[in-house]
Amino acid sequence: MVIETVRTVVNYLIDLLSGDLPALYYRWIVLLLAVQIIQLTVTYRYFKTGKGFAVYFAEGTAGFAVLILAGILLSKFFAFIIEDAFIRSSGMAHAFISLIITTAYVATEGLKLLLRKKVNDKDRRFLLMLALALTANSLCFYWLLPLTEAMFLASRAFMVTMIVAVSILMLILYHFEEEEASPLTEKSTV
Repeated sequence: MVIETVRTVVNYLIDLLSGDLPALYYRWIVLLLAVQIIQLTVTYRYFKTGKGFAVYFAEGTAGFAVLILAGILLSKFFAFIIEDAFIRSSGMAHAFISLIITTAYVATEGLKLLLRKKVNDKDRRFLLMLALALTANSLCFYWLLPLTEAMFLASRAFMVTMIVAVSILMLILYHFEEEEASPLTEKSTV
């Protein structure tokens, strides 16, 4: 498993840096990275995090890179599990699925912070985040997958599995980003 992960990362970096990926991929990733940078700048300004801008920016861009690589691994994993995941495929299918996943995550990032700030009830915020994640993933797969039909065609079972799995993973990431009050930092009332 570790060897496959390293192999996937190395092959992706070789494809990315050698210019072997389609022009659509490079335009898409540059546009998505620009949106991520703008979003990081705006969210840092409006949602004070207590971190310095350089640290916040570095965490955001590193998370972007990790998300792209994790999306490729997730796509390969579910393609291995689901029989006939791709009706027609080229070698770029997993990279484009990863971009769709990353697009959904970037699209929900600002709304997630807004939910955290505006909705105080954790249960309600969780349900709203679930609805947001499912909606964003569904819309991204529905609107962005047709852009890649010339290169590959994914089965409906694969798309539904990816939408549900990525939505659940987004909720897990959202949960771990929640700032919980530490029992050590709370003032005792005794």
